[in-house]
Amino acid sequence: MILRDKNHCIMVQERDEAMFADLANSHGEGAEFVKKSAPAASKVEPEIPPPAVDPVRIVTPDSILPSAVPSPARLKARVSGAAGQNKSGAIKKDAVLAAEAESTPVTESSAWVHAVSKSHEAIAGLVLWEDRAVVSILGHRKGSTFLRQAGQLVFSKNATDAERSKMLKKWWKSSRFCTRSVWAGFYTSADIQKYFSLPVAEDGLRAALTLEAEESLQVESPNALMDFFVFEKKKPDDPFTGMMFASPRWSILRFKKILDDAGLLVCGVGAPSAELARTFRWLGPTVSPQFADCVVVLTETSANIVIIYGNSSFYSRMIESASGGWADSMEYLVQSLNDAFMYFQLYLANIPVGRIQLTGHFTENVDMTGFLLRETGLVVRQWDPLSEGGRLYCSPKLMSSSPDLLVSSLGLALRRD
Repeated sequence: MILRDKNHCIMVQERDEAMFADLANSHGEGAEFVKKSAPAASKVEPEIPPPAVDPVRIVTPDSILPSAVPSPARLKARVSGAAGQNKSGAIKKDAVLAAEAESTPVTESSAWVHAVSKSHEAIAGLVLWEDRAVVSILGHRKGSTFLRQAGQLVFSKNATDAERSKMLKKWWKSSRFCTRSVWAGFYTSADIQKYFSLPVAEDGLRAALTLEAEESLQVESPNALMDFFVFEKKKPDDPFTGMMFASPRWSILRFKKILDDAGLLVCGVGAPSAELARTFRWLGPTVSPQFADCVVVLTETSANIVIIYGNSSFYSRMIESASGGWADSMEYLVQSLNDAFMYFQLYLANIPVGRIQLTGHFTENVDMTGFLLRETGLVVRQWDPLSEGGRLYCSPKLMSSSPDLLVSSLGLALRRD
């Protein structure tokens, strides 16, 4: 299906039509953004270049196009990333959400894309976990990039989705964020992250990955949302390689409803692991051609492992601590890292992982850096994107109060620019 208006022509895959109907219908054909005045930027104006373009490539039905940091006028309407719920006692809710997803009508409307392209409003990067939300908003002035606003909301324990929406709405208003438009990413145990290497023709790649998504999720094709990133080939005859992200359709709609009920406009959904790779290439140290960097984003109970290598490639996997924290699960973390390193070197690239970059929430009274250094024998360092090389300016006040998991939302915040 092709969505058209007088300024845009956006290709939408058949499997994603209903999802974008949901996005468009949430705001209607006449949807417009509310333009709000942004808070005054800091007087300090560092002379640094704008963020570099990430050469990660995305497959579309017509061709392979560069992804990087597209402006809304050039956005290909697509859904990437995934999130969902995989807890006991949620079967009834999941069945209702799935039924609602299947009954959603399909309409040809690009009102939400049209609204984004016509507005000069900033777009926030927002990452949603089951227990928290992290937001970042970037600004640009005279060729420099700065962190305008950032924050983190921790939901009440065992909060319902309706309660999460109310807390998010109240927090957004009290924090006085300068926009209600967001690029969203979701972190739960329901999504699929999978590396692929397929010797197929370009026009058959999506069909092959669709089957992979259906088998991994154990759902029928209309109820599986899938996106994939294709890496650059070394030779024309090499197979297509890349990362696939898939999720049950109802889980995307569930998290989108939380944001909708909070009064936020979801302009798009991104895969957090892919956005993290983009952020690291912009704000992290230079990626060496001799070895790969492993970025580990830690929460109290989970770790997102992203191995970044080459000009545009990355490999990711998500693990969770069964004990409810890392204090008693450091051996499991080390074993999971070693498994990821072994798979990466045997099947993906003939180079070793040379550095581990830790970021996010560090468990108190646990020397995670020292433990990983002793057990892996690799260089281990704590990576703070706000203090790395001065590429992203941040006021001292905002830097001192910025959330530990800010790095997860920075890549999504780049989507507006």
